[in-house]
Amino acid sequence: MIPYSKHYIDKEDIDSVVNILKNKGITQGEVVQKLEKKISNYVNSKYAVAVTSCSAGLHIAANVLGIENKNVVTSPITFASTASSILHNGGKLKFVDIEKENINIDLSKIEKLKFAVNTIIPIHFSGAAVELKHFKKNNPKIKIIEDSAHALGSKYKTGDMVGSCKFSDISIFSLHPAKTITSGEGGIITTNNKKYYERLKLLSNNGVQKNIRKFKFKKNKSNMWYYEVQEQGFHYRITDFQCALAISQLNKIDLFLNKRRKIVKRYDDAFKSFYNLSPAIDYLERKNSSNHLYVVRIKYNKIKKSRSLVMNYLKSKGIITQVHYIPIFNHPLFRKFKNKGEKFKNTKDYYDEALSIPLYYTLKESEQERVIKELKYIIG
Repeated sequence: MIPYSKHYIDKEDIDSVVNILKNKGITQGEVVQKLEKKISNYVNSKYAVAVTSCSAGLHIAANVLGIENKNVVTSPITFASTASSILHNGGKLKFVDIEKENINIDLSKIEKLKFAVNTIIPIHFSGAAVELKHFKKNNPKIKIIEDSAHALGSKYKTGDMVGSCKFSDISIFSLHPAKTITSGEGGIITTNNKKYYERLKLLSNNGVQKNIRKFKFKKNKSNMWYYEVQEQGFHYRITDFQCALAISQLNKIDLFLNKRRKIVKRYDDAFKSFYNLSPAIDYLERKNSSNHLYVVRIKYNKIKKSRSLVMNYLKSKGIITQVHYIPIFNHPLFRKFKNKGEKFKNTKDYYDEALSIPLYYTLKESEQERVIKELKYIIG
């Protein structure tokens, strides 16, 4: 089978994990801080916090920004955790349509909304960065949490790294096995705001404060065993062996990114001859992308074949595909949050045509040719 995505683990990765399991403490140790430092250096942020998942990161990031009873806008083309992070924190979930060229949230529509917007959560879909520079400049009071799950290694058109938080308050990456690098499960939050950083650390560790300078009850600071629970936090601590794996993977990130670019270019070149299939994201929009996904848009109505038929045919040939994503407001939980009167034309058109095809570091050229050949056969 050729999956749509697949992680890559080598001996160096395995040895890094085994070393922790054999020789060091496996949780709450120095390797967690080492990963945080390496990530902040890589993306050029002041601070980074490693957590159990991107979903966990989104949850506490929204908490830190204080969105309760505030209007929070995001894209309908994302995973459930983006929208759930808003509801978990008592925010008022709102959506706007996406752009055609890059499947990202249409920032111009946010500026035309008739209600006050407190926070936005843009998604860098497939690693193609949402260009936030001008939006941030024109809307300085609106807080920005970047859902950067797809985008470790991506850059804005300015040349700044996604995660630098140059145009946002907080950014969150995923370390899931399908992403650029992996820790198994895991996430990284970055920020340049010290107060946000300290609260993110506190919330991710059950609200436990061990810094004596931050104690509320100063009389206990001389007691070496003492700590304080200062907030209702969450157990979102990642382990040292997970972080060791992520560090080993991060050392290979340029290798991963370069290979993905080559695979994407072969797809782009091949699909120039297709009539009813095109890349979902324009090449120029994907130039600085991490290329987490390769999504094509297929004119199913023109080929008179359903998406299910196409996917089942490809599966019969050993090729696994996926759809990223079902629009959030199409799910039962989120249906009531769809803006009344808004047609979401770009979202609907995209969802009707989208199909994610195989893209991962170890995808062989011969396997990629199989994917292209079978798509050509079934689509015509």
